[in-house]
Amino acid sequence: SGFWGKEGQRPCQIISPQLEVGGHLQRNASNGKTEVTINGREITKKELWILKWARVPCEGTTDFWVSQDGSYMEVGQKNVKGHIWEKSTVKLASLILSLPVPSSSLTPADEGENEISKHNIQQKMLHKFLLVGSENSGTCTIYKQAKLLYNAPFSVTELQNIKLVIQSNLYRYLGIILEAREFFEESLFEKSNEQLVGESTSSGITGEIIDSTTYSISPRLRTFSDWLLKYMMSGNLDAIFPAAAREYAPVLEELWRDAAIQATYKRRNEIKNLPKSASYFLERVPAHQSASKKPRRKLQVVGYV
Repeated sequence: SGFWGKEGQRPCQIISPQLEVGGHLQRNASNGKTEVTINGREITKKELWILKWARVPCEGTTDFWVSQDGSYMEVGQKNVKGHIWEKSTVKLASLILSLPVPSSSLTPADEGENEISKHNIQQKMLHKFLLVGSENSGTCTIYKQAKLLYNAPFSVTELQNIKLVIQSNLYRYLGIILEAREFFEESLFEKSNEQLVGESTSSGITGEIIDSTTYSISPRLRTFSDWLLKYMMSGNLDAIFPAAAREYAPVLEELWRDAAIQATYKRRNEIKNLPKSASYFLERVPAHQSASKKPRRKLQVVGYV
């Protein structure tokens, strides 16, 4: 009913009944000795006088349930028997005895609850969050997750932008793999040729210099590799999309299937600048690089990681 007061004393004010401050009131919360309860609390003598003044029948042990507008009924019953503060004389008597009365702006219980619920919904709709973070800190991912959580649809522009980010990430991670491939290839060249020279010196037989290793790629793929690494080094990788995604889609899939690239990818734990999220993109090259395929919901979020 919204009664509020200090423990062990009579109520001193009536506030919103919608506040959730804990469990039910104890019967002796006001130290009442009247054998009449309101909402489980035994009322004081002054409160009992007000009930009698309002012609509320309270002979014997009686339990009432009072709503915030002053309407009351016996506990276990559904019929409202009346309103305690309906008469101005009762309100005046309450003021004389320093007891609180409901505000005149209070509406009947059911209507009041509905209005409060509507107000709460409106307040919830006004909640705003400002996500602040440096580049690649995950603020965009949080935003996308929130849209997915509340089933908020992505616009056509958002979907297209997400797709470009996914493809950009894919090319960037492949570029890192290609850089590592060159390093592994050169290291293996040196090691193999040094071993070959050592064997030739000890045996006196000149061996053939090795010009191909596990990490060697075809001239066609090497041309693509040089082109991609050139753009990465210039810092203009994002400028080549979406044209690059359409033009090089077949080459990209061929590159990923190449044995040298797969051999390099198996050593991904040795590539320090390759993030863990790269595996998600690289292992789904055909799905990500398609120029016509619409991103799935999961891709929409991971694309911004």
